[in-house]
Amino acid sequence: MKDTMYRMGGGKTVLRKYISLLIILFCTFAVFAQSVYEVDLSKMPAVNDDKTATFDKATNIFTITHNPKLQGGGVKGIYLWLNKLDISSYNILKVNYKSLDDCGFRLELDYNSSEKESIYCPSNLKEVTIPLKNNQKTLNGFFIQGYLYFGRVVINSITLEKVSNPQKTDLYANNEPPVIDKAASGTIDNQISAWDFVKKLGVGYQYSPFLAYNSAQEMGMDYYSAWGYKKPTKEEIHFIKEKGFKLLRLQTSPQVHLLEKSIRLIHFL
Repeated sequence: MKDTMYRMGGGKTVLRKYISLLIILFCTFAVFAQSVYEVDLSKMPAVNDDKTATFDKATNIFTITHNPKLQGGGVKGIYLWLNKLDISSYNILKVNYKSLDDCGFRLELDYNSSEKESIYCPSNLKEVTIPLKNNQKTLNGFFIQGYLYFGRVVINSITLEKVSNPQKTDLYANNEPPVIDKAASGTIDNQISAWDFVKKLGVGYQYSPFLAYNSAQEMGMDYYSAWGYKKPTKEEIHFIKEKGFKLLRLQTSPQVHLLEKSIRLIHFL
């Protein structure tokens, strides 16, 4: 009898442990639920007013088209109203997407004031993080806009989150190999005049895909697409050399960080 009562008492102890564990798990999930808010993309308008942008709610595909009859080709964007969403519990906005046509899109955050913030989501990335402004507590909504004449992007999700160290995504990060290898040899005579230096360079060619892009909107590697060019390839560089050109002029801007230390000339050795 005593043995039975002892075992019953042990069962109560185990039951209490299970209940305590469930309470801990519930609290953990509750905290996690508060730290992540997923925007309901089904509330996105299916088409904008000038019909230059659409959003397929079944596939989450955002599509833009260019209308030459409209100024600038049309708005090419869609606004999602969030009804002054309380964002005081979050410090980043994260957008997860996939480019279908080698093009990205601009995402503009419309805070509950005249203050707005815009970031470009380039095609070579699949996720971009935007730190929220500390002085803003609500979000009216956001505007998604395409830049090119035509393009499709799958918007997988847009979330508001709370993280310990909010960092903006490096839009120029990529795993692509370098187009131009670093020289294994070669020296520059810094004793001669600039004029004599230029005369020794030989016949040159301005390679336009590196054309400077002086826009306040950083576009990552989609910088090329905005000018109608494809990304440079190593084969194209060698082709120019084989045609007899000894010099490439790469017109760049330090703003877009495409080349280190503002390099302007590349001399074939």
